[in-house]
Amino acid sequence: MGIGNGVAFITEGTRVAELCIALARRGSRIGFTYGEDVNIADRIAKEAEAAGSEAVACPVKNLSARDLSAAIVETAERFGGLDTLIYASGFQRPQSDGELILDLDEEDWDDAMNSGPKGFFLSCKYALPYLISSQSAGIIALDATPEGSNIATHSASRALRAAAEYLSDESSQYGISVTCLKIADDDWMMRVACG
Repeated sequence: MGIGNGVAFITEGTRVAELCIALARRGSRIGFTYGEDVNIADRIAKEAEAAGSEAVACPVKNLSARDLSAAIVETAERFGGLDTLIYASGFQRPQSDGELILDLDEEDWDDAMNSGPKGFFLSCKYALPYLISSQSAGIIALDATPEGSNIATHSASRALRAAAEYLSDESSQYGISVTCLKIADDDWMMRVACG
């Protein structure tokens, strides 16, 4: 699962800033998304440069199709391709745990699905044409949904894992590995960055 010296695109990069920096230090050129966290995005870019790598920070609001497409294309065009997609799910917003289904509204459900399986689908859709061209491509779905989450976030987590499993079967014909990693411990970042 470790990532080499290729090009990596990371969603929600400012929420997994240390992962972005670790990848840059290992020689990856990175593209990453950010929402409102401009200062963190600047810090990642500066630390990547200090490590002798390059980074492109891409503003993306709510993992929209238009913004994700533009961010992935910008990264792949700037660095001449794409080798790894890292989709960070469950990092997007604070979870409101323990709510009953009667306590949730449609917006809660939509937020969970957009930041889970829908965002994964869109990221893969736009990254796959570049990944297919890579010699050793991979997709890593990081699921940080906490145990005991409400039905919306729990359902989004299960749907993300199912989507990754389905995509693994589909993309194996192109030599693309797909991994879904449930984040349940403190050493997850190094397991992703170093294998």
